Amino acid sequence: MLQIKEKPGAAPVAEMRKIFEKGIRDTPVLAKSTPLGIMEVNGKFSHYMDPDTDTMWIGFALGYRGAERILPGARSAGTVSALAERHSIEGVIRFMRSDPAEQVCVCCPPGGGHIFNRRVEWDAWDTGHPEHFGLGPDVLLMRRATGLNANEGKRVRVTIEVLEATQVTNQELRTYSFRAECQEDVEQFSIACAKAKTSIVHSEHAQADQAPDVCLEFQSAAPLARIQDILRTIPDGHVMLETLQECPLAENSLKRNPDA
Repeated sequence: MLQIKEKPGAAPVAEMRKIFEKGIRDTPVLAKSTPLGIMEVNGKFSHYMDPDTDTMWIGFALGYRGAERILPGARSAGTVSALAERHSIEGVIRFMRSDPAEQVCVCCPPGGGHIFNRRVEWDAWDTGHPEHFGLGPDVLLMRRATGLNANEGKRVRVTIEVLEATQVTNQELRTYSFRAECQEDVEQFSIACAKAKTSIVHSEHAQADQAPDVCLEFQSAAPLARIQDILRTIPDGHVMLETLQECPLAENSLKRNPDA
């Protein structure tokens, strides 16, 4: 499978994907027929699950990289500084509300009481600092930028992105794992999920004891029965179906269950 890799001095994959997906969403005829579900491997973007979308992405990214070579100063022209490093954190916006039965509020959205606190619940990451420092952007700047002597005098850009791809929190995701007879079966699974409009938000590959078998761990909001139904649509997908368990890969015996 052809993949776009990070390249020193070139636009980061995440930056190109943001532009690509915005173009899809802003074009009604494409937005209706171009699923943007992705497959991640070890927490990093691998490819779009829908093969047509992935083909469009590859063409877009190659054209983007080609334009950079023709116009090498394009990314650093004007007021936009050349990118030396990129670090990011993600979190979920949370509101704390009063009991609507006790406090009627005329300034906040109806049905939920008064909103008295708005915050971002940041995902856990290794800050290298004591817990009381928190996980927010101030700590990210201190850890990745201001805390490094080599960065003195460099410019820093802070960008806020409100993500629309999913509103599912980590607590609502279920962890699944299975064994497949080969990598192609895993690819067929991702395609089947895209067709069934079932999102896989994270995945991790591992080589099975017997090659060419591979193991997969992934997270999805879909219930077990839904994942099983998807696997039943895949020709020769019986090994994946019979070893599927709702548990991390480390806890899955990967023994086949013919009754699945």
